[in-house]
Formats: sequence, C-alpha cells, structure tokens
Amino acid sequence: MLAARRDLQWALLEAEMSATDSASDEPDWATPRWPRHIALCRVGYEALDWCYRTDPSTPIAPGIRSTLRMHRTLVHTPEDP
Repeated sequence: MLAARRDLQWALLEAEMSATDSASDEPDWATPRWPRHIALCRVGYEALDWCYRTDPSTPIAPGIRSTLRMHRTLVHTPEDP
C-alpha cells in the first residue's frame, strides 16, 4: 500500500510539472485541456487524502473506493478536446 501511495504522489507531482510546462510552452494546446487536468488531479489528491486517512496495512474502504472510481469516471474521456 505504501508503494502505491508513493507512486500516486509522484504521478501527481509529475502531472503538475508537465501541465505547467505545457501551459507556458503551448498555451493554445493546454487551455482547452486545463479543466480536465485540474479535475483529474483533484481526484488523485482525493485518493491520496484517503490513503493517508487509512491505516497503511489495510485497503481503503470499499464505499470510498467506489466513490473514487465514480469521480475518476466522471472526468475520464478517451479523446482529447
């Protein structure tokens, strides 16, 4: 569980660095994608928050996992704008 938490945190940090670079270097490309980026990061940080609230030796409660999956599904779109 701890490795998954660490990997999620690193992925969120990498996403922020990439998004910042994209917004600076390619604003026309980044602008329509920014709201989805923010929404996906929000779901990631929500998951990370629940990870830290949960004992490291146990999984996140099934109801919370279901909610996180629903939040992720709401912002997931396979196509770019």
